[in-house]
Amino acid sequence: MKSLYHVKVLFVLLGLSFLASAVRAQPESATDSTDQQTYENKTQRQLRSQSLANPNEFSVWMGFALDSYRLWGKTQDAHIRSFGLRYNRKLVRAYDSVLEYNLRVNLYSNYSYQGFEPYTYKNSLSGFGISPVGLQLNFLSTGTFQPFVNISTGLMYMDKPFPDNRGKKLNFTFDAGGGVEMMIFPSVSLSLGVRYHHLSNGERGQVNPGIDSNFYYTSITFF
Repeated sequence: MKSLYHVKVLFVLLGLSFLASAVRAQPESATDSTDQQTYENKTQRQLRSQSLANPNEFSVWMGFALDSYRLWGKTQDAHIRSFGLRYNRKLVRAYDSVLEYNLRVNLYSNYSYQGFEPYTYKNSLSGFGISPVGLQLNFLSTGTFQPFVNISTGLMYMDKPFPDNRGKKLNFTFDAGGGVEMMIFPSVSLSLGVRYHHLSNGERGQVNPGIDSNFYYTSITFF
């Protein structure tokens, strides 16, 4: 009987010991969970603050359009080659997205196209321009791959009137599109994108055929 009594006492003591360990472990687990959550929140805050810590961005870009189509513009078989510089200014963060102001300078563009009716010759013009009104919205802005959409409008000055002497040297541009920005280094990124490109004289000339095309481009950004 004494042996049975001792066994019962042993089991009771073991049970009390296990219960005490569980009670002690519970606060520690809750504390660990709280610490982990605090660490994650701190990391997210740091990433978000870093994304706006360097608000100024400078880019070198180049691109091309292989053809044109009829939307607003009517010019056929247009090909475009361009390169230039761009300035971005981060404005505001909303959740995991960043809105940026965009100013693009077109240092050189070459437009080759089918002559406007009744002409059928191939024509080629060169020019430079600026798009001072632009916005870009980057999604997943704390990640390595950041999809984006953008829109801009500006001016293009040609070396000759577009599309011929019945047009104007000074034309208007409108662009809208999107792409993806990839972080290569902490302060360098590579972007690939496509945008709808429109050029016309805004009905200021005797004729205004305009050009509509898909413009493919890449850029390297430093910030």
